[in-house]
Amino acid sequence: MEAEKFLNLTKYKAQDLAEANNMIFRLIRSDGELFFDYPDDAEKRTDRICIELEAGRVVKAIVS
Repeated sequence: MEAEKFLNLTKYKAQDLAEANNMIFRLIRSDGELFFDYPDDAEKRTDRICIELEAGRVVKAIVS
């Protein structure tokens, strides 16, 4: 799944898209509040999407 497909989606639409593609959804940051760090190289996966939100919309998405 291409990370770009998540850009500008709401959190809930991004979660739905991740679930529909059998991906793990990880919210990294929302409006400046950090919840998780990005996984390091040893933890990289192709079935996990890491996102950042601003004003309720995805502004950054990385498959990691």
